[in-house]
Amino acid sequence: MTSSRPTAIVSGTTASSSAINTALGIAGGFYVVSQLAPSGVASISANSVFTSAAWAYRIIGDVSCSTGGSLNFNLRASGADISTAASYKTNGSVLNGGAVGAWQYSTTYWQIASSGAESISFDIMLYRPFETAVTRATWLAGNGTSLNQWAAAGSQTTATTADGFTIGITGGTFTGDIAIHAVRGDK
Repeated sequence: MTSSRPTAIVSGTTASSSAINTALGIAGGFYVVSQLAPSGVASISANSVFTSAAWAYRIIGDVSCSTGGSLNFNLRASGADISTAASYKTNGSVLNGGAVGAWQYSTTYWQIASSGAESISFDIMLYRPFETAVTRATWLAGNGTSLNQWAAAGSQTTATTADGFTIGITGGTFTGDIAIHAVRGDK
């Protein structure tokens, strides 16, 4: 029997993501767009990180919060937050100490999680932010000490071409790491 397996990457060597994609026969895949290292800030923005070269973006982070508050997410266009009234729609659920709750709201941002003075880890997927259409998102988040977990989906309905984002916390500051990955290639 003849195998049609892709070329192997030799164990113990370093390979670029494009070499791995080629070896696996993948035309696209995730690639790192940018990394942020906020330190003692109430918010951080990334401009010009979304382009037509990718159809989806993954934003992952792990931050420590100075005080309690909500970790919020806004899309940006040309260096300004898109904050049209009631344009961020969200449906989500939270597991809080064994109790399950649900929420639905329309506001000027997506609430990713809330926290006391502890860490929050999050994983956000954005779908087609650079297109002049509704941007959709899904996210998971959890915090450190109180072990709350969030799962949500949302849409931003202004149909504006977004090229960046802002993450901010209400009533405090945060420090940590945030990475932005893009998904390119076939959908």
